[in-house]
Amino acid sequence: MKRLLSLPGACLVGLLLLPLLPGCKKKDDVKLVAVQGTVTMESGEKVTAGHVTFWPAADKDTKASNATGEIKDGTYKLTTGGREGAVEGTYKVTISGSMVPTGGNTPPPMPFNTMYSRKDSTPITITVPAAAEMYNLKLKK
Repeated sequence: MKRLLSLPGACLVGLLLLPLLPGCKKKDDVKLVAVQGTVTMESGEKVTAGHVTFWPAADKDTKASNATGEIKDGTYKLTTGGREGAVEGTYKVTISGSMVPTGGNTPPPMPFNTMYSRKDSTPITITVPAAAEMYNLKLKK
């Protein structure tokens, strides 16, 4: 019986075909879009401290992952996996106030409605497009 390829020839063919196999993308291969904005109350007063989290709105959107940003003096900038930006997609947005005690052992009261702090009750849904955007979030008391 005659062989079609020798062992070294088969290895060479395998190496040449290896890049064609599907696989997971590295985190650095995922394109992130710059997302930043302000967080204010309806009255115009800044939310001075806290966190913003963008949660993928659809479980089927597997390329998107949570993006978070710290609120400092009423502004935020999102990061995903330690890199600046968010993956293109639709997100539910939650906001949490500062949990740092300001003069006792209890955290300060939330300056806004607690519905914004839970993914299942937040009314804020944002679609991040392929280009950088500014998203200003206005909250109810």
